[in-house]
Amino acid sequence: MQIRDEALWQELVKELKNSDHGTALYDFVTGWCDRAEQVMGQGTGSDPADALRLTLFDTEEIYNRKNIWIIGQALVVICIHWGHGENASENFTEFEVRLIQDITAAKIAQLQAQAEEGNTPPE
Repeated sequence: MQIRDEALWQELVKELKNSDHGTALYDFVTGWCDRAEQVMGQGTGSDPADALRLTLFDTEEIYNRKNIWIIGQALVVICIHWGHGENASENFTEFEVRLIQDITAAKIAQLQAQAEEGNTPPE
């Protein structure tokens, strides 16, 4: 997986590796992007968004089927951290964009609720 900003990525990896869910998300994201990069490298003319679409089900065969919440979380991570994420996001469908927006809004709401309760996520 090509990374856009290695230092920022390493911060996220450290956070993800603190839980089973985070580790599973990390494995899924890196596996999905690796497969997408392989498709892009085969000269098929696939842009990053197409490559992600083409490889989702193959990736799920390895890492198990994911619910829409996990796929949305993965897409948010991909947009921010993958070297091709910005290009992919420019070619996402309206549905994919809404999924990313809704996942991001839910995460913001969760963080706000934690802050109001005085709970902060573990560092």
